[in-house]
Amino acid sequence: MEQFLGLPPDGSAHGYQIDHLIVVVHWLMFLLFAGWGSFYIYTIIRFRRSKHPTANYAGVRSHFSNYLEVGVAIFEAVLLVGFSIPIWAMRVEAFPAEKDALIVRIVSEQFSWNIHYPGPDGAFGKTDIKLVDQDNPLGLDRSDPSAKDDITTINQLNLPVNKPVIIYLSSKDVVHSLNLPLFRVKQDAIPGMSIPVWFTPVKTTQQIREELTMYQSIAPQYVSAKLAAGRVVIQDYAGKDGSVFVKQGEIVTDDIIKLLQEGGVIDIQVTPDLSGKVAMRDYDDDNGSFILKKADPISDEAIQKLVAMGTMNLLVAPETPTEIACAQLCGLGHFRMRGYVTVQTPEEFNAWMAEQQAALGN
Repeated sequence: MEQFLGLPPDGSAHGYQIDHLIVVVHWLMFLLFAGWGSFYIYTIIRFRRSKHPTANYAGVRSHFSNYLEVGVAIFEAVLLVGFSIPIWAMRVEAFPAEKDALIVRIVSEQFSWNIHYPGPDGAFGKTDIKLVDQDNPLGLDRSDPSAKDDITTINQLNLPVNKPVIIYLSSKDVVHSLNLPLFRVKQDAIPGMSIPVWFTPVKTTQQIREELTMYQSIAPQYVSAKLAAGRVVIQDYAGKDGSVFVKQGEIVTDDIIKLLQEGGVIDIQVTPDLSGKVAMRDYDDDNGSFILKKADPISDEAIQKLVAMGTMNLLVAPETPTEIACAQLCGLGHFRMRGYVTVQTPEEFNAWMAEQQAALGN
């Protein structure tokens, strides 16, 4: 049922409970739709005017509809008491011990996610609103001993796999909503409040990427010339005098778009846009040289070479499958309030933290 509903991969320890609840709710919706829809059709046929030309003021004496309503109420009570409340209680009360978890602060603002890790001392440094500026959006006071080893990032949340994460969420301006779809986490960020939310990632970003691997055609397609910037041209395009002004294999630039428009070309044949995708296997040319290595972003130059070789299908996956979205309309720039989650092995996470600490020293 989860696949039928199109749910994304589940990357957290509690995600299966959320998915199960979603499935149960959809079954209830389906039964209600089928039941009430059938009843509606039955009444239209049963009480049509041709069979009942005069009104019957006594009406139907059956109590079937009452029983049906009681059954729906019981189903909804079981759904609430048996499923929803226990899951809610676990998420808001059964927090892991902080000594066993990674503690992170996330401060939202229009339009970014400011992420704050305590350093090796495990203590967050002091912050001061007077210190807030473009280079220090959290107002972190580096003169505080506890702040000297703190790590801050913008729109980039790194987490170790199989370790509980406790996030203290707040907002600098308006109401935002932290949404981690692949980890089944969503929590509003309210100005003036620090709201804790927790989960345990059980899959690395690479593992989720493997689950989302699929073949993608790079066969040519027609697109509007004015929307073709950065794509690879599949055929030559000539002006009215027969002179070629765009050659096959060229990457469309703004100058080329201008030439196409001047030449009266509305649609052109180009390769598809695979920005945001990475290769999930190695691709070599005829000489054995790498065109793409596994996990490499797919560039237009690489597509250009692959098309020339006759390769029309690539094994690809999203470059950033685990993202942070804002689920609350928070202003005109809401659409670009997007961050990234990278779940790593403990060794990879420790190496990342060491790199950040080294950068602080420099």
